Amino acid sequence: MLRQNHKWTTTLSVAAALALATWVAADGLKTKGAEHAAHRVDQGIQLFEFQHLYAREEVLVVDVRDRGSYEAGHIPGAVQVWLDEREGVAVIRGRVDDIRRRASSRLVVTYCACPSEASSLRAVRVLADHGVAARALIGGYHGWVDAGGPTYTLSHVPPIPPR
Repeated sequence: MLRQNHKWTTTLSVAAALALATWVAADGLKTKGAEHAAHRVDQGIQLFEFQHLYAREEVLVVDVRDRGSYEAGHIPGAVQVWLDEREGVAVIRGRVDDIRRRASSRLVVTYCACPSEASSLRAVRVLADHGVAARALIGGYHGWVDAGGPTYTLSHVPPIPPR
């Protein structure tokens, strides 16, 4: 009987240890997720705050979506700097001086179209590493459009063939 109780005690101890390890790991993931979300918010700017600064022309807006998306519609006045997966960081690094010059003393606000603001946050980190004050627009382009923000479209008129 003692031997059977020992098996149950060992089984319960192992189960408790696994449960505790799972709980600690899950809590750690939640903490990391919360830290990531807090970090994202620290580098982000809420739409209402952006609208206020945009209306007062106190921001330089940088669209980090691809050229086709930019041409299909963008926030008026936005500068387009595409961040592709392979060369994205290199592209923004190559444009830092231009962006700094255009921004002057204004805040740079980047935006993309992905729900996590991954591309615009990457651009913010590169700009911040080079001493440029920048924030990512939380909600991105779709948030701007959904809130009724104006957009500008580049229409391509095919060339008229010679007669």
